[in-house]
Amino acid sequence: MRSQCKKLKLPKEVREVFQLHKYYRNSIRFCQMPNQPPAKRMSKLKWNIYLAEKAQLSASRCDYSYDSPSDMNFDEFGTVAQNIADSPTIEKAVASWFVEYKSYSFNDNKCNDTCMQYKQIVNGEETEIGCGVQKCDKRFLVVCNYSPAAEEDRQPYEKGTQENCDDVDDAEY
Repeated sequence: MRSQCKKLKLPKEVREVFQLHKYYRNSIRFCQMPNQPPAKRMSKLKWNIYLAEKAQLSASRCDYSYDSPSDMNFDEFGTVAQNIADSPTIEKAVASWFVEYKSYSFNDNKCNDTCMQYKQIVNGEETEIGCGVQKCDKRFLVVCNYSPAAEEDRQPYEKGTQENCDDVDDAEY
C-alpha cells in the first residue's frame, strides 16, 4: 500500500531558509562556533505548513513588524515565536539572526545586545518551523515561526561535551 502523504516541494527561497537553519544548528551541535558550547541534544526540525502559511502571510505584507500576540496564538502549539529580517539576500537575513551569538554568554545566559533571534534558531527543544519569503523592492523580507518558543530566562539548549562534537550519526538538525 502506497503512502497517501505527498512530499511537499518548497519554493527555492523558503528551502534556502530551512537549509540555513539546519546548517546553523549543526554548527552548534558539532562544536563549530567559537564561545558557544556544543549541544548535548537538539531536536530535529520539521517543516510545518501551517506555521509557514502564517509566516508567508506576514512576509507578503512587506511590513517589517512582528505579528501581534493574538496572531501568534495557535491552538496546535504551546508557544510560537517569530523572527523577522530584511536584507539584500536570504542568506544575510538568516545570518543576521545567527550572528547574535556574538552577544550571548551561554554560561551566564546573558546578552550584551539582542540575542533572542539567535536563541530561537538554536533552541534545542524546537521541533517545528515554518517560514515565508517575500521580495520587497530590492530586499527580501524573511519571516520564520517556531514552536516551541525559546524562553528568555533559559539557555537555548543543554550543554554537551567534546564527545558530542564527534557524534555525527544524526547530523541534520
